[in-house]
Amino acid sequence: MLFIARSTQFLKVTALAITPFLVSPLAAVANPLEMMEGWVYTVTSSSAFGVEQQGLPEGLVGRGGVSVGDVFEDQPYSIGLFDYQGQLMLSFEQLLMQRKVTRDGVVVNEQFREILDSAISSQYEGFQFTCQVNGQNDPEIVAIATVFEPYVDKEWITEFQGVWRANRETRQLEPIAPDNIRCLNIFYGYDG
Repeated sequence: MLFIARSTQFLKVTALAITPFLVSPLAAVANPLEMMEGWVYTVTSSSAFGVEQQGLPEGLVGRGGVSVGDVFEDQPYSIGLFDYQGQLMLSFEQLLMQRKVTRDGVVVNEQFREILDSAISSQYEGFQFTCQVNGQNDPEIVAIATVFEPYVDKEWITEFQGVWRANRETRQLEPIAPDNIRCLNIFYGYDG
């Protein structure tokens, strides 16, 4: 009987300890991918069905992504971009397997991706992926540019809200200082 009383007391104390977190605004905007590091989810794509993602937290909306390094590796790396409650989520991922399957008579590309690490940005616009360090291309650098006007009149972006190295050796998305980093503005010279 003493064991049950202590267990009940433990549950009450635990509930009291986590209640402020559950009702805090931080819980609503926390990074849902952080809890999923090491998790494998699937992406299917076809001309008939479009792109579908299964196995991700509810409310996470895929917004594309970019390759990191050599796309012809057996298990290439990428950065997935997601919208979650108006926040941008960057997900450092590795493609574990890719295959063609038939679904309702249509050939579908199916991928299994592992979430290695993630980061959150309050700003959705300005994702940069063609970056240089000290004038040398570095495929592991991704950044969120500080939004500026006019966006198309600068060839190189040098002001950032955040810069990360998608480190393929440590399998981490590492925040780094923006010193000596510039990213090619893919909209430079675009007139509409």
